Amino acid sequence: MTRLVVAHAAVVAVPVLAVFLVLGLWLLALPVALVVAVGVTVWRTRGIDARVARTIDARPVDDDEAPRLAALAETMAMAVGVPVPRLWLIESESGNAVSWGVSNGPSNLAVTTGLLETTDLIGLEAVVGHQLSVVHGRAVEVVTLAAALFGPFARGPLAPVVASLVGADVQQQVERADIAGARTTRYPPAMVGVLDALRSAPTRLEAIPPALTGLCFAAPHHHEGPFSVHPPLDDRIDLLREI
Repeated sequence: MTRLVVAHAAVVAVPVLAVFLVLGLWLLALPVALVVAVGVTVWRTRGIDARVARTIDARPVDDDEAPRLAALAETMAMAVGVPVPRLWLIESESGNAVSWGVSNGPSNLAVTTGLLETTDLIGLEAVVGHQLSVVHGRAVEVVTLAAALFGPFARGPLAPVVASLVGADVQQQVERADIAGARTTRYPPAMVGVLDALRSAPTRLEAIPPALTGLCFAAPHHHEGPFSVHPPLDDRIDLLREI
């Protein structure tokens, strides 16, 4: 987290510093560059939760609209040891879920309507357990912050550089979360069943930017890229069957 903030501040400060040096304003260069870097960094971290929700076309959902999801979120949050997440819905036939957040308070959990409609109770419990396990591992915070700070640079030739700041451990978090999600349900075949169903079901979410791929339960894009962190479904299933 600190590395991301420092890197972003440096990206902002360097051009400002260069401009002031070119103008010959030596005494003002460093303090102005620092003030601008801190200001822009703080500004870009404000309102991240709502910005991500708008980006992925998620809308808030209450307990009355999705009582099954609300009950599972509360139960799984207690089992994993994280605050109960804020709940959102994504209108999509795809079977997927997204978690995000950067603060010490509640994270956010969005599920697609397709997942709610096609997944049984124990399978949905496994997915929620998976997503909250990623929250517990703090990979969600890293990816969310990286996308918020470096979103404009998450495409094109700079994308690999931004992806490297997120860290290689995000992919490992996905695999560990599969196991953790399966164990919180005390029934690993539930997670296997969900992943097996996704072999023939869509998981694509067009609204997910490349930099937010690591926040999803399943790969939201068919193409590979520097932000692709999801192992093949077959590998995830094989790993779970070893438990």
